[in-house]
Amino acid sequence: MAQSFTQYEVILVDDGSTDDSGALCDKLASTHDNISCYHQENAGSGPARNAGIQKAQGDYIAFFDIDDRIETTFLARCRKEIERHCSPDVLMFSYDSFDDKYKSLTPIVFDSKVCSSNDEIREIYVDHLLGMEKTNGFVWNKVYKREFIVDKNLTFPRLLIQQDEVFNIHVYEKASTLVIIPDVLYHYVVYDKGNTRSNYIQERLSIYNSVKEELLNLYRKWELDDIRALKYIYRRFFNSILFTMNYNNTHKQAKITRSERLKKLKMLMECDETRDCIENLEKLNAVPEELLPKIYFNAIKHQRCFTYRLIRKVEQSTKVIKWSIKKHLL
Repeated sequence: MAQSFTQYEVILVDDGSTDDSGALCDKLASTHDNISCYHQENAGSGPARNAGIQKAQGDYIAFFDIDDRIETTFLARCRKEIERHCSPDVLMFSYDSFDDKYKSLTPIVFDSKVCSSNDEIREIYVDHLLGMEKTNGFVWNKVYKREFIVDKNLTFPRLLIQQDEVFNIHVYEKASTLVIIPDVLYHYVVYDKGNTRSNYIQERLSIYNSVKEELLNLYRKWELDDIRALKYIYRRFFNSILFTMNYNNTHKQAKITRSERLKKLKMLMECDETRDCIENLEKLNAVPEELLPKIYFNAIKHQRCFTYRLIRKVEQSTKVIKWSIKKHLL
């Protein structure tokens, strides 16, 4: 509501909230002509954003995460660049990332780029778009032409996590024009708890694998022939395997016994997705070089559950010691 540019609409989607969020949204909608609110049964952020897209009437659509901040000049600056570049399909801007746990601020600033064709988008993809920091996984640091989204039938998949990244993969594949500006317009806040990363998701590895396949599909369609992209895709999926083993498999909400966790760990090591990842990392000469990930890699490769669990205990103890020291110094 503090935006210097005022010709915009706000669409609030109450995705089956269980507190007073729905009532607060209705109150805002009743007191502001440019705010509308819609209620639906809980379906997740992807379907909620799809509902918002269907209701949108503006020329461009921006997606905002409720725990972040934007510059008061955000819309005005975007409009200026949109007019300057003759209404591109996508406008992307820089941001900074604030880590709430460590109270650290990291600016993520991009080079200016103007792509006037999908071929040009493909040419800059690996260097300027692929990767989490390079914004493949974010929708909040972009504005999308509504006509483009509707005409190309672009929607968010019904995934509990990483639906933003899948959406952007399809955007890059179909966009004809894309503009990147270095202006920091968005302030992203990273929380250690209370987000989808901290939740227990039973099908977590399956979701990670589906995103990996989407990335590989674009790689093949575009015939990128760039080993850096393949290394990124498989290294990232390996980290996803580690996260599933280290976090998801031991989450208190998993409600499984110790023996069942061990059985699950063995299944994760033996599954086709894990074996394929290990094989490809070796083929690409992309095996982790850092000591701890390398030890994890070898334990998974040789399916040594005992070694894996021992290293995990050492890692957890080391983290506690480091955190205690840092907290004392602060």
